Amino acid sequence: MTTIFIDTETSGLPKTRGWDDYYSYTDSAKYDSSRLVQICWIVCDGEEVKVKKTFTVRPEGFEISEQVTKIHGITHEHACLNGDSLDSVLKELEADIKANNIRRLVAHNVRFDFNIVMSELHRQKMLGAADMMGSMKLKCTMSASKDVCRIPSKWNPKQFKSPSLKELYEFLHPGETFELKHRADWDTEHCMKCYFALRKLALNAECDEDQHKK
Repeated sequence: MTTIFIDTETSGLPKTRGWDDYYSYTDSAKYDSSRLVQICWIVCDGEEVKVKKTFTVRPEGFEISEQVTKIHGITHEHACLNGDSLDSVLKELEADIKANNIRRLVAHNVRFDFNIVMSELHRQKMLGAADMMGSMKLKCTMSASKDVCRIPSKWNPKQFKSPSLKELYEFLHPGETFELKHRADWDTEHCMKCYFALRKLALNAECDEDQHKK
């Protein structure tokens, strides 16, 4: 099965009903605070990388605040000067999905990235691309690895927290250090490595995340 790995950097966080309880991506107002700033996707046939693309999106109708820039390093000025239009980026994504017959989408905290991309597709009225993404099987390396890393929650030590990508990568790759960059291409590549490592541990079945249509 052909797989696409995705990571996004945004202008902030969307409005939610609560933790991990997202409004429909069709409710654009709830995502006005979380516009797409950078995206990377990697398409794999098995473990062979077929496509890898990274884009910074030119902000149109929103600002990249200094506070958010401190997280991912992308300034509003840089994105305006060097970014691609949202329409062209999403059409590139749509073309790669069509060309590779992608059936599975993987991300670390997949519901976040899924809803961000879907909200932007909906804004652009790219309903065909949204239908293709909506039909994909979603896999989440974050939810799959909670019982693998077994990191106690600081709120309830009797429960395990959802591991960050750094925590998961370093658990699966002893002796290696994951540098926090908050860069879409870096995070996508390391999410991919974690997913394949989880599969080798025969834990891939636990990566299923079927809440993307809520």
